Amino acid sequence: MLKIFRKKIDKLDSKLLKILRKRAAISSEMGEYKKSEGIPVVDDLREEKMMKKIFKKARKLDLDEDFIEDVFERIIEESRRLQG
Repeated sequence: MLKIFRKKIDKLDSKLLKILRKRAAISSEMGEYKKSEGIPVVDDLREEKMMKKIFKKARKLDLDEDFIEDVFERIIEESRRLQG
């Protein structure tokens, strides 16, 4: 039974990695666009709205808010790096 659980988690991990790769590619493209248009990388208002939306969805899914905050802070940090 443990083997089955681990296999399911491995599949989900692979999906997560693919999604993160797609997000990174979009962030890189967005960074190029922002540079060409003279738009700053950081948009505090956008990030604040995004996090509120994410927390709302996390609560509906009964996910720990602190965990979700940690995860998305790292994702946003990486997005900024890729855009910069």
